Amino acid sequence: MRAQMTNPAVVPPDGRKGIGALFRAINQGCMSHARQEIVGRRTGQINGRSACVGPTWT
Repeated sequence: MRAQMTNPAVVPPDGRKGIGALFRAINQGCMSHARQEIVGRRTGQINGRSACVGPTWT
């Protein structure tokens, strides 16, 4: 599967505001931290980002 974004670190300024609002909403909601990790890892797999799939030490 091909990655959807060539460089996900480059986000337009308006996109950063939306992404920040999304993260704030998720953190205030009822989604547990463990589920957030699972969703983040799966998203990394879909987008071909091995760094997002590696182990995290929290």
